[in-house]
Amino acid sequence: MKLQEQIKALLYSKGLTQKALCEKANISDKTLSYFLTGKHQFNFSTFQLIADALDCDIVLMPKEREDSK
Repeated sequence: MKLQEQIKALLYSKGLTQKALCEKANISDKTLSYFLTGKHQFNFSTFQLIADALDCDIVLMPKEREDSK
């Protein structure tokens, strides 16, 4: 699942609107909208604000490589 899809799923499960997330994370609605539609990528500090607002941790996981399957 892509990061944008995960954020949308978290918004839905927590009953939050995009506007409410923007207010909690102190980011603009334009910034969130651009990210969720794939028009631009977050920098890490913005991503951390969103994770904190959603009460989530950022976890890095290794990719599965094609040749390891």
